[in-house]
Amino acid sequence: VTGSNVYAIRDVVSSTHGKHTLYYGGEANRENDAQQTTLNNYGVFAFTAHTNIANRSSAAITDFFFGSPNTMNQDVPVYANANYFNYGLFFQDDWRALPNLTLNLGVRYDIQTAPTNTQNMTMNFVPGVQSTTAPTNIKGVLLPGDPGVPRSGVSTRWNHVSPRVGMAWT
Repeated sequence: VTGSNVYAIRDVVSSTHGKHTLYYGGEANRENDAQQTTLNNYGVFAFTAHTNIANRSSAAITDFFFGSPNTMNQDVPVYANANYFNYGLFFQDDWRALPNLTLNLGVRYDIQTAPTNTQNMTMNFVPGVQSTTAPTNIKGVLLPGDPGVPRSGVSTRWNHVSPRVGMAWT
């Protein structure tokens, strides 16, 4: 089960000056994602043919009948409530260079903040490092609050700039 709410504001302004049509715009939104997952909560079993200790081969169907799986995995139900923000600004110039050629030049700057979970259900794995937030965790499992682990598990990228280039020719 997944639910999502998006709260957004967007605006674009354009103006024409001779052979140039300029567009300025921006947007800001917050997204709330609620997810309830029960993927393999009953378990997934695999039965494969193998050779046992007595050096006898067994068929996968035999292992199935005797209830002897080769592997089994199971998920636990998870409820996640992640929130993040998106911001964007752009500028574009549609320049009519010739009567039959228009060039589109622009730039866009975007920020998508790293999703944060309202219950801090985020973890990172760094081999060999002990958590200071939960010292009884196995080595490598780090939680928000441990050195170098932000609340969202990852840091937000602040340098996402995209150039825009296009042309129309008839």
